[in-house]
Amino acid sequence: MAKERANQKTNYLSINKDGYLYISSKVPQEGYKKIELKDGRIFYHKTFTSTEDGFIDYLGIVEKDLSEGGKKKELVIVVKGKSEADMIQIPLYTTKGNLNGYVKSLASTLPNLDFSREVYFAPSTKLNDRGYVNQSLYINYVGTEKEFVQFAHKAGKDGDIPAAKEVTKMGQKAYDFTEQDEYLYNILLKEIERFKAFKGTSTPEPKKTEPVENPIENNPTEEDDDLPF
Repeated sequence: MAKERANQKTNYLSINKDGYLYISSKVPQEGYKKIELKDGRIFYHKTFTSTEDGFIDYLGIVEKDLSEGGKKKELVIVVKGKSEADMIQIPLYTTKGNLNGYVKSLASTLPNLDFSREVYFAPSTKLNDRGYVNQSLYINYVGTEKEFVQFAHKAGKDGDIPAAKEVTKMGQKAYDFTEQDEYLYNILLKEIERFKAFKGTSTPEPKKTEPVENPIENNPTEEDDDLPF
């Protein structure tokens, strides 16, 4: 479990390109690693393998202001522990406009999640046997040994998730994720509504959110986007 956050009531977490949760700071702090973006901006990140143990207090899509101007949509998850809360902020789309791999993973899992149980979230990024990056966001129940929420929807030959369609663009092989993205996006919306029903009529957006870094360092490379399943 990730402990000793930033001594604040809400910890604003993102996922870096290596598949770790992190807190970002604009000034050096003990335990934080210096990160220099391609455009020269410098931030300091403290990484974690998972959220704190807690109950899901918020699940929804939020439009946020970028620190450099403009807006972006994010999937926001708040895990509320005994003394503080972890807010995971995940870009809804990749730089290519496809549904984010972590969002796809979560949409595939949420239908099997019992919202009444204590959980923690743990992201994972690894190469598959085709040489592409799989992005996963695992949900684990607290108080049990290695009990994680199983995928309700799967890709592949026996799965229900539509496969990406191979197309040719400017003479090169590419993949069209439109059908797959629409399928999983609609599942995500249904699960957000299921969560709202579980929580009751009052499910306001988090009262305070931090400006989001323009996602240069954190987004996967173009190769990472090709085959998320």
